[in-house]
Amino acid sequence: MTVSHFGPIKEAQVTFNRFTIFVGPQGSGKSTIAKLYSMFLWLEKCLIRGTLTIKYVEQYSRFRKVYCGYHRLSSYFYDDTMIMFNGNSYRFVYSNSRLDIYHNQESPDTPTDVVKVMYVPAERNFLSSLDNLSGLKSLPPSLHTFKDEYVDACKAYSSGFNVPIDDVRFDYDRLNEVSWLSGNGFRVRLSDASSGFQAVLPLLLVTRYLTTLVSSRHEDSPSQLNDAEREQLRKEVKTIVENPGLTSEVRSAALAALSIKFTYSSFVNIVEEPEENLYPDSQKSVVFSLLGDANFEDGNQLLLTTHSPYIINYLTLAIKGGELRKHANGDKAILNSLGEIVPLESCIATEDTSIYELSDGKARLLPMPYGLPADSNFLNLALGDTNNTFDRLLDIEEEINGR
Repeated sequence: MTVSHFGPIKEAQVTFNRFTIFVGPQGSGKSTIAKLYSMFLWLEKCLIRGTLTIKYVEQYSRFRKVYCGYHRLSSYFYDDTMIMFNGNSYRFVYSNSRLDIYHNQESPDTPTDVVKVMYVPAERNFLSSLDNLSGLKSLPPSLHTFKDEYVDACKAYSSGFNVPIDDVRFDYDRLNEVSWLSGNGFRVRLSDASSGFQAVLPLLLVTRYLTTLVSSRHEDSPSQLNDAEREQLRKEVKTIVENPGLTSEVRSAALAALSIKFTYSSFVNIVEEPEENLYPDSQKSVVFSLLGDANFEDGNQLLLTTHSPYIINYLTLAIKGGELRKHANGDKAILNSLGEIVPLESCIATEDTSIYELSDGKARLLPMPYGLPADSNFLNLALGDTNNTFDRLLDIEEEINGR
Protein backbone atom coordinates (compact mmCIF):
# COMPACT_ATOMS: atom_id res chain seq x y z
CA MET A 1 0.00 0.00 0.00
CA THR A 2 1.20 3.50 -0.85
CA VAL A 3 -0.46 6.49 0.83
CA SER A 4 0.29 10.18 0.45
CA HIS A 5 -1.43 13.31 1.80
CA PHE A 6 -4.16 11.43 3.63
CA GLY A 7 -5.03 12.45 7.17
CA PRO A 8 -1.80 12.46 9.21
CA ILE A 9 0.09 10.55 6.48
CA LYS A 10 2.36 12.63 4.26
CA GLU A 11 4.09 9.77 2.48
CA ALA A 12 4.09 6.08 3.45
CA GLN A 13 4.71 2.80 1.73
CA VAL A 14 3.90 -0.41 3.58
CA THR A 15 4.23 -4.06 2.58
CA PHE A 16 2.02 -6.19 4.79
CA ASN A 17 3.65 -9.29 6.20
CA ARG A 18 2.21 -12.23 8.06
CA PHE A 19 2.89 -10.31 11.28
CA THR A 20 2.85 -6.53 10.84
CA ILE A 21 3.22 -4.09 13.73
CA PHE A 22 2.81 -0.31 13.69
CA VAL A 23 4.40 1.75 16.48
CA GLY A 24 4.50 5.51 16.94
CA PRO A 25 2.97 8.37 18.90
CA GLN A 26 -0.76 9.05 18.93
CA GLY A 27 -2.03 10.70 15.77
CA SER A 28 0.89 9.43 13.69
CA GLY A 29 -1.28 7.36 11.34
CA LYS A 30 -1.01 3.81 12.71
CA SER A 31 -4.75 3.23 12.81
CA THR A 32 -5.22 5.12 9.54
CA ILE A 33 -3.15 2.59 7.59
CA ALA A 34 -4.64 -0.33 9.51
CA LYS A 35 -8.18 0.85 8.69
CA LEU A 36 -7.35 1.33 5.02
CA TYR A 37 -5.93 -2.20 4.87
CA SER A 38 -9.06 -3.61 6.49
CA MET A 39 -11.30 -1.70 4.07
CA PHE A 40 -9.42 -2.77 0.93
CA LEU A 41 -9.42 -6.43 1.97
CA TRP A 42 -13.18 -6.22 2.54
CA LEU A 43 -13.76 -4.53 -0.82
CA GLU A 44 -11.65 -7.16 -2.55
CA LYS A 45 -13.68 -9.92 -0.93
CA CYS A 46 -16.94 -8.32 -2.10
CA LEU A 47 -15.64 -7.94 -5.66
CA ILE A 48 -14.48 -11.57 -5.75
CA ARG A 49 -17.84 -12.81 -4.47
CA GLY A 50 -19.83 -10.51 -6.73
CA THR A 51 -21.77 -8.74 -3.98
CA LEU A 52 -20.26 -5.50 -5.31
CA THR A 53 -19.16 -4.53 -8.82
CA ILE A 54 -16.20 -2.38 -9.86
CA LYS A 55 -18.50 0.15 -11.46
CA TYR A 56 -20.64 0.46 -8.34
CA VAL A 57 -17.66 1.00 -6.03
CA GLU A 58 -16.07 3.57 -8.35
CA GLN A 59 -19.20 5.70 -8.82
CA TYR A 60 -20.55 8.71 -6.91
CA SER A 61 -17.62 9.11 -4.51
CA ARG A 62 -18.73 5.96 -2.68
CA PHE A 63 -15.12 5.14 -1.88
CA ARG A 64 -14.72 8.35 0.09
CA LYS A 65 -18.20 8.79 1.52
CA VAL A 66 -19.30 5.21 2.19
CA TYR A 67 -16.35 2.86 2.46
CA CYS A 68 -13.89 5.28 4.06
CA GLY A 69 -16.81 6.67 6.04
CA TYR A 70 -17.27 3.25 7.64
CA HIS A 71 -13.97 3.80 9.48
CA ARG A 72 -14.58 7.54 9.85
CA LEU A 73 -11.87 8.46 7.36
CA SER A 74 -14.00 10.61 5.04
CA SER A 75 -12.54 13.88 6.32
CA TYR A 76 -8.94 12.68 5.80
CA PHE A 77 -8.89 13.48 2.07
CA TYR A 78 -7.03 16.39 0.46
CA ASP A 79 -7.03 17.58 -3.13
CA ASP A 80 -3.72 15.78 -3.74
CA THR A 81 -4.52 12.59 -1.79
CA MET A 82 -3.17 9.44 -3.44
CA ILE A 83 -3.77 5.88 -2.23
CA MET A 84 -2.74 2.69 -4.01
CA PHE A 85 -3.42 -0.80 -2.72
CA ASN A 86 -2.21 -3.84 -4.60
CA GLY A 87 -4.23 -6.86 -3.45
CA ASN A 88 -4.14 -10.47 -4.56
CA SER A 89 -6.96 -10.04 -7.08
CA TYR A 90 -7.50 -6.30 -7.55
CA ARG A 91 -5.48 -3.10 -7.60
CA PHE A 92 -7.14 0.03 -6.17
CA VAL A 93 -5.85 3.47 -7.17
CA TYR A 94 -7.25 6.69 -5.74
CA SER A 95 -5.86 9.88 -7.27
CA ASN A 96 -7.22 13.14 -8.70
CA SER A 97 -10.26 12.69 -6.43
CA ARG A 98 -11.41 9.46 -8.07
CA LEU A 99 -11.03 5.72 -7.54
CA ASP A 100 -10.06 3.27 -10.26
CA ILE A 101 -10.05 -0.50 -9.78
CA TYR A 102 -8.14 -2.97 -11.97
CA HIS A 103 -8.01 -6.76 -12.15
CA ASN A 104 -4.67 -8.18 -11.06
CA GLN A 105 -5.24 -11.48 -12.83
CA GLU A 106 -5.26 -12.22 -16.52
CA SER A 107 -8.57 -14.01 -16.08
CA PRO A 108 -10.93 -12.40 -13.56
CA ASP A 109 -12.87 -15.69 -13.43
CA THR A 110 -9.93 -17.60 -11.94
CA PRO A 111 -10.88 -18.88 -8.46
CA THR A 112 -9.24 -16.74 -5.79
CA ASP A 113 -8.74 -17.28 -2.08
CA VAL A 114 -10.93 -15.05 0.08
CA VAL A 115 -9.85 -13.84 3.52
CA LYS A 116 -11.96 -13.13 6.58
CA VAL A 117 -10.94 -9.74 7.96
CA MET A 118 -11.74 -8.41 11.43
CA TYR A 119 -10.93 -4.92 12.65
CA VAL A 120 -10.76 -4.89 16.46
CA PRO A 121 -11.26 -1.27 17.59
CA ALA A 122 -9.72 0.22 20.72
CA GLU A 123 -13.23 1.04 21.96
CA ARG A 124 -14.00 -2.67 22.45
CA ASN A 125 -14.03 -2.38 26.27
CA PHE A 126 -17.27 -0.39 25.95
CA LEU A 127 -19.02 -3.59 24.90
CA SER A 128 -17.85 -5.46 28.00
CA SER A 129 -19.21 -2.80 30.30
CA LEU A 130 -22.77 -3.67 29.20
CA ASP A 131 -25.01 -6.72 29.37
CA ASN A 132 -27.67 -7.71 26.81
CA LEU A 133 -25.69 -6.58 23.76
CA SER A 134 -27.93 -8.11 21.09
CA GLY A 135 -30.29 -5.14 20.98
CA LEU A 136 -27.60 -2.47 21.26
CA LYS A 137 -27.94 0.12 18.46
CA SER A 138 -26.42 3.47 17.42
CA LEU A 139 -22.77 2.36 17.53
CA PRO A 140 -20.04 3.53 15.14
CA PRO A 141 -20.13 1.16 12.15
CA SER A 142 -16.84 -0.65 12.82
CA LEU A 143 -17.71 -1.12 16.51
CA HIS A 144 -21.18 -2.37 15.53
CA THR A 145 -19.64 -5.00 13.24
CA PHE A 146 -17.27 -6.07 16.00
CA LYS A 147 -20.18 -6.20 18.46
CA ASP A 148 -22.04 -8.67 16.23
CA GLU A 149 -18.99 -10.95 16.05
CA TYR A 150 -18.51 -10.63 19.80
CA VAL A 151 -22.10 -11.68 20.52
CA ASP A 152 -21.66 -14.72 18.26
CA ALA A 153 -18.37 -15.54 20.01
CA CYS A 154 -20.01 -15.32 23.44
CA LYS A 155 -22.68 -17.78 22.33
CA ALA A 156 -20.08 -20.11 20.84
CA TYR A 157 -18.14 -20.19 24.13
CA SER A 158 -21.11 -20.09 26.50
CA SER A 159 -19.88 -23.28 28.18
CA GLY A 160 -16.52 -21.74 28.96
CA PHE A 161 -13.32 -20.14 27.68
CA ASN A 162 -9.99 -20.16 29.50
CA VAL A 163 -8.55 -16.64 29.60
CA PRO A 164 -4.72 -16.74 29.42
CA ILE A 165 -4.47 -14.33 32.37
CA ASP A 166 -4.51 -15.26 36.08
CA ASP A 167 -6.28 -18.61 35.47
CA VAL A 168 -9.56 -16.79 34.88
CA ARG A 169 -12.42 -18.51 33.07
CA PHE A 170 -15.18 -16.92 30.98
CA ASP A 171 -18.69 -18.26 30.54
CA TYR A 172 -21.88 -16.82 29.08
CA ASP A 173 -25.49 -17.02 30.22
CA ARG A 174 -27.26 -17.21 26.85
CA LEU A 175 -30.73 -16.89 28.36
CA ASN A 176 -30.05 -13.59 30.14
CA GLU A 177 -27.20 -12.47 27.82
CA VAL A 178 -24.78 -11.95 30.69
CA SER A 179 -21.01 -12.62 30.59
CA TRP A 180 -19.26 -13.97 33.68
CA LEU A 181 -15.68 -14.30 34.90
CA SER A 182 -14.66 -16.80 37.54
CA GLY A 183 -11.38 -17.62 39.21
CA ASN A 184 -9.77 -18.35 42.54
CA GLY A 185 -12.80 -18.13 44.80
CA PHE A 186 -14.71 -15.47 42.87
CA ARG A 187 -17.38 -15.11 40.20
CA VAL A 188 -18.26 -11.69 38.82
CA ARG A 189 -20.10 -10.22 35.85
CA LEU A 190 -17.76 -9.06 33.11
CA SER A 191 -19.58 -5.71 33.19
CA ASP A 192 -18.39 -5.33 36.81
CA ALA A 193 -14.82 -6.57 36.20
CA SER A 194 -11.62 -4.55 35.83
CA SER A 195 -11.02 -2.46 32.71
CA GLY A 196 -8.22 -4.81 31.65
CA PHE A 197 -10.52 -7.83 31.48
CA GLN A 198 -13.20 -5.73 29.82
CA ALA A 199 -10.74 -4.77 27.07
CA VAL A 200 -9.14 -8.17 26.57
CA LEU A 201 -12.14 -10.53 26.64
CA PRO A 202 -13.81 -9.27 23.43
CA LEU A 203 -10.43 -9.33 21.67
CA LEU A 204 -9.52 -12.88 22.69
CA LEU A 205 -13.01 -14.32 22.25
CA VAL A 206 -13.55 -12.92 18.76
CA THR A 207 -10.03 -13.89 17.69
CA ARG A 208 -10.45 -17.49 18.82
CA TYR A 209 -13.98 -17.71 17.42
CA LEU A 210 -13.04 -16.46 13.94
CA THR A 211 -9.81 -18.48 13.88
CA THR A 212 -11.83 -21.63 14.56
CA LEU A 213 -14.60 -20.63 12.15
CA VAL A 214 -12.24 -20.06 9.24
CA SER A 215 -10.30 -23.25 9.90
CA SER A 216 -13.54 -25.27 9.89
CA ARG A 217 -14.10 -24.57 6.16
CA HIS A 218 -17.88 -25.04 6.49
CA GLU A 219 -19.29 -23.47 3.33
CA ASP A 220 -22.83 -23.61 4.76
CA SER A 221 -21.95 -22.04 8.10
CA PRO A 222 -24.37 -19.13 8.68
CA SER A 223 -21.64 -17.10 10.34
CA GLN A 224 -19.36 -17.30 7.31
CA LEU A 225 -21.71 -15.40 5.00
CA ASN A 226 -23.91 -12.36 5.45
CA ASP A 227 -27.37 -12.07 3.89
CA ALA A 228 -26.14 -10.42 0.69
CA GLU A 229 -23.47 -13.09 0.22
CA ARG A 230 -25.93 -15.93 0.80
CA GLU A 231 -28.29 -14.47 -1.79
CA GLN A 232 -25.46 -14.01 -4.29
CA LEU A 233 -24.33 -17.61 -3.70
CA ARG A 234 -27.89 -18.88 -4.19
CA LYS A 235 -28.22 -17.01 -7.50
CA GLU A 236 -24.91 -18.26 -8.85
CA VAL A 237 -25.61 -21.87 -7.86
CA LYS A 238 -29.02 -21.66 -9.55
CA THR A 239 -27.47 -20.26 -12.72
CA ILE A 240 -24.96 -23.11 -12.89
CA VAL A 241 -27.37 -25.91 -12.03
CA GLU A 242 -30.09 -24.73 -14.43
CA ASN A 243 -27.78 -24.08 -17.39
CA PRO A 244 -28.61 -26.84 -19.92
CA GLY A 245 -25.50 -26.11 -21.94
CA LEU A 246 -23.12 -27.34 -19.23
CA THR A 247 -21.84 -30.88 -19.10
CA SER A 248 -21.74 -32.58 -15.69
CA GLU A 249 -17.97 -32.19 -15.63
CA VAL A 250 -18.10 -28.45 -16.38
CA ARG A 251 -20.96 -28.01 -13.92
CA SER A 252 -18.95 -29.71 -11.16
CA ALA A 253 -15.91 -27.55 -11.93
CA ALA A 254 -18.02 -24.39 -11.87
CA LEU A 255 -19.55 -25.32 -8.51
CA ALA A 256 -16.10 -26.10 -7.10
CA ALA A 257 -14.83 -22.69 -8.21
CA LEU A 258 -17.90 -21.08 -6.65
CA SER A 259 -17.20 -22.88 -3.39
CA ILE A 260 -13.72 -21.31 -3.27
CA LYS A 261 -15.23 -17.84 -3.75
CA PHE A 262 -17.62 -18.30 -0.83
CA THR A 263 -15.28 -20.05 1.62
CA TYR A 264 -12.71 -18.17 3.67
CA SER A 265 -9.17 -19.41 3.16
CA SER A 266 -7.58 -17.50 6.05
CA PHE A 267 -8.16 -14.92 8.78
CA VAL A 268 -6.65 -11.42 8.90
CA ASN A 269 -6.83 -10.08 12.46
CA ILE A 270 -6.27 -6.30 12.77
CA VAL A 271 -6.01 -5.21 16.41
CA GLU A 272 -5.76 -1.73 17.86
CA GLU A 273 -3.74 -1.53 21.07
CA PRO A 274 -3.74 -5.13 22.35
CA GLU A 275 -2.09 -3.80 25.52
CA GLU A 276 -5.10 -1.70 26.47
CA ASN A 277 -5.44 -1.45 30.29
CA LEU A 278 -3.18 -4.46 30.87
CA TYR A 279 -0.27 -5.10 33.24
CA PRO A 280 2.96 -5.91 31.31
CA ASP A 281 2.93 -9.63 32.12
CA SER A 282 -0.70 -9.81 30.95
CA GLN A 283 0.31 -8.05 27.75
CA LYS A 284 2.77 -10.89 27.14
CA SER A 285 0.06 -13.52 27.62
CA VAL A 286 -2.25 -11.70 25.19
CA VAL A 287 0.45 -11.28 22.53
CA PHE A 288 1.39 -14.96 22.75
CA SER A 289 -2.30 -15.92 22.49
CA LEU A 290 -2.79 -13.74 19.39
CA LEU A 291 0.35 -15.17 17.78
CA GLY A 292 -0.79 -18.70 18.52
CA ASP A 293 -4.14 -18.11 16.85
CA ALA A 294 -2.45 -16.49 13.86
CA ASN A 295 -0.21 -19.55 13.52
CA PHE A 296 -3.24 -21.85 13.44
CA GLU A 297 -3.44 -21.54 9.63
CA ASP A 298 -0.56 -20.84 7.25
CA GLY A 299 -2.36 -17.98 5.51
CA ASN A 300 -3.51 -16.12 8.63
CA GLN A 301 -2.20 -12.61 9.31
CA LEU A 302 -1.94 -10.50 12.46
CA LEU A 303 -1.62 -6.72 12.37
CA LEU A 304 -1.12 -4.75 15.60
CA THR A 305 -1.00 -1.05 16.38
CA THR A 306 0.63 -0.30 19.71
CA HIS A 307 2.00 2.31 22.08
CA SER A 308 3.50 -0.28 24.40
CA PRO A 309 7.28 -0.87 24.49
CA TYR A 310 6.59 -4.28 25.97
CA ILE A 311 4.82 -5.53 22.83
CA ILE A 312 8.02 -5.22 20.77
CA ASN A 313 9.96 -7.01 23.50
CA TYR A 314 7.49 -9.90 23.54
CA LEU A 315 7.61 -10.14 19.75
CA THR A 316 11.38 -10.36 20.07
CA LEU A 317 10.94 -13.33 22.43
CA ALA A 318 8.59 -15.00 19.94
CA ILE A 319 11.05 -14.47 17.08
CA LYS A 320 13.98 -15.80 19.10
CA GLY A 321 11.82 -18.72 20.15
CA GLY A 322 11.05 -19.43 16.51
CA GLU A 323 14.75 -19.46 15.67
CA LEU A 324 15.56 -21.85 18.54
CA ARG A 325 12.64 -24.11 17.68
CA LYS A 326 13.86 -24.35 14.10
CA HIS A 327 17.34 -25.39 15.22
CA ALA A 328 16.19 -27.75 17.98
CA ASN A 329 15.80 -30.52 15.38
CA GLY A 330 12.90 -32.01 17.28
CA ASP A 331 14.81 -32.48 20.54
CA LYS A 332 11.98 -32.94 23.07
CA ALA A 333 14.00 -31.77 26.08
CA ILE A 334 14.98 -28.53 24.35
CA LEU A 335 11.45 -27.98 23.04
CA ASN A 336 10.00 -28.54 26.52
CA SER A 337 12.42 -25.97 27.98
CA LEU A 338 11.63 -23.54 25.18
CA GLY A 339 7.88 -24.03 25.63
CA GLU A 340 8.15 -22.97 29.27
CA ILE A 341 9.40 -19.56 28.08
CA VAL A 342 7.54 -19.04 24.81
CA PRO A 343 4.60 -21.29 23.86
CA LEU A 344 5.72 -23.32 20.86
CA GLU A 345 2.57 -22.39 18.96
CA SER A 346 3.43 -18.69 19.45
CA CYS A 347 6.92 -18.84 17.93
CA ILE A 348 7.31 -16.84 14.71
CA ALA A 349 9.97 -16.27 12.03
CA THR A 350 11.96 -13.11 11.38
CA GLU A 351 11.09 -13.12 7.69
CA ASP A 352 7.38 -13.20 8.53
CA THR A 353 7.58 -10.10 10.75
CA SER A 354 7.63 -6.41 9.80
CA ILE A 355 7.64 -3.53 12.27
CA TYR A 356 6.92 -0.03 11.00
CA GLU A 357 7.55 3.14 12.97
CA LEU A 358 5.26 6.03 12.05
CA SER A 359 6.27 9.61 12.80
CA ASP A 360 6.25 12.98 11.06
CA GLY A 361 3.76 11.68 8.52
CA LYS A 362 6.03 8.89 7.28
CA ALA A 363 6.42 5.14 7.84
CA ARG A 364 9.86 3.62 8.38
CA LEU A 365 10.49 -0.13 8.30
CA LEU A 366 12.57 -0.96 11.35
CA PRO A 367 15.75 -2.94 10.71
CA MET A 368 16.15 -6.46 12.08
CA PRO A 369 19.81 -6.74 13.11
CA TYR A 370 20.69 -10.37 13.89
CA GLY A 371 17.12 -11.24 12.94
CA LEU A 372 15.60 -9.38 15.91
CA PRO A 373 13.78 -6.02 16.14
CA ALA A 374 16.16 -3.10 16.51
CA ASP A 375 16.45 -1.50 19.96
CA SER A 376 16.49 1.94 18.36
CA ASN A 377 12.72 2.17 17.94
CA PHE A 378 10.38 4.90 19.10
CA LEU A 379 9.14 2.99 22.14
CA ASN A 380 12.55 1.96 23.48
CA LEU A 381 13.90 5.45 22.92
CA ALA A 382 10.95 6.81 24.92
CA LEU A 383 12.01 4.61 27.85
CA GLY A 384 15.60 5.77 27.46
CA ASP A 385 14.47 9.37 27.47
CA THR A 386 12.93 8.83 30.91
CA ASN A 387 16.26 7.53 32.22
CA ASN A 388 18.10 10.51 30.73
CA THR A 389 15.59 12.89 32.30
CA PHE A 390 16.09 11.27 35.68
CA ASP A 391 19.88 11.66 35.28
CA ARG A 392 19.34 15.39 34.77
CA LEU A 393 17.35 15.49 38.02
CA LEU A 394 20.25 13.75 39.78
CA ASP A 395 22.60 16.42 38.41
CA ILE A 396 20.40 19.09 39.98
CA GLU A 397 20.39 17.14 43.24
CA GLU A 398 24.20 17.09 43.23
CA GLU A 399 24.28 20.81 42.61
CA ILE A 400 21.95 21.39 45.57
CA ASN A 401 23.96 19.15 47.86
CA GLY A 402 27.20 20.83 46.81
CA ARG A 403 26.11 24.24 48.00
